[in-house]
Amino acid sequence: MNKTLYELDFGEWIEQQAIALKNQDASALDWCNLQEEIESLGARDKRGINSLTRQLLAHLLLYTYWSINRDFYLSGWKIYINNFRNDLSDFLDSNNYYKHFKTNIDKNYGKALKQVQLKAENVNLSFNLPLKCPFTIEQILDDDWYPNFRDFS
Repeated sequence: MNKTLYELDFGEWIEQQAIALKNQDASALDWCNLQEEIESLGARDKRGINSLTRQLLAHLLLYTYWSINRDFYLSGWKIYINNFRNDLSDFLDSNNYYKHFKTNIDKNYGKALKQVQLKAENVNLSFNLPLKCPFTIEQILDDDWYPNFRDFS
């Protein structure tokens, strides 16, 4: 069985598809594989949004509730929060991706909560974390907002 360019050299296949699209040459397009690749791009981006959201929420929870050696960790958590916000904002310029972010905030919060609970178990730290996300969408995405420990404890 002869392998297609898609199977042999994905990079070359992409270049050829880009040229065909640019030239509006429908006959040169590999429609089946092109459709599959476009669908996978959207799915990959949504997985990326979910991952960044979970990491951002986990670090907001750590920043808010963690008490052991708190001063030692705060600046690092702040850097992570900033990085996750920056990376997430690159996706959220798209209305479709912003809607995905908002729609999945509760699911992602549940996973972030589990992550923080497991981390706390490792150091025998016990605290009551809210089962529902205590942060608003605006707070989560605000580059200048960091939770105040006293407001949430």
